Amino acid sequence: MKSNSNRLFLAQFSATIFMLTVMSATLSYQMNRGGTYIDPELGFSFEYPKGFYISKTSSSSKTIDIIPFSTLFSGRSFPRIIVYSNTEYPHLTPAEWVKTRNWYKDWVGYGNEDPLDKHTTRLIAGQEAISLFGTSQVFFNSPDGDLHMEVSSFEMGSEPLDEEFEIIVGSMTFNN
Repeated sequence: MKSNSNRLFLAQFSATIFMLTVMSATLSYQMNRGGTYIDPELGFSFEYPKGFYISKTSSSSKTIDIIPFSTLFSGRSFPRIIVYSNTEYPHLTPAEWVKTRNWYKDWVGYGNEDPLDKHTTRLIAGQEAISLFGTSQVFFNSPDGDLHMEVSSFEMGSEPLDEEFEIIVGSMTFNN
């Protein structure tokens, strides 16, 4: 009886070691190359930088986190860059869409200065985008106007992610 339980333990232990080895090799490969994120359902893609990985909690999630590998086991949730997509409210301009967001309503509702009053514009994937809070948050639409996109950088006291942010927004494409 003890011999069978030892064999079972060794088999489980060997399988665990194998899985950890595969995960480690995969992470090592991804850390050194960056990559391309493609969303075939919504029809967009972007490059993400070397040393970062993609985290998406489910296939139905609208939020994609691009996180440095250095925070993988740290328990910290920052720094990171998020790409958020939304198909509600089709054909709103980026500024009109921002006004539908709860964080915007709260920000302005608490008496803070309206960030739309000081926004700047730029092109992302051939579409006019608005930048809020400097350049760390941009909003734009797909060419057909049905998909709203937000890309935001969250540093929270760490090194700015300006270069990484520009890699993502500079490579954004729509496949419609």
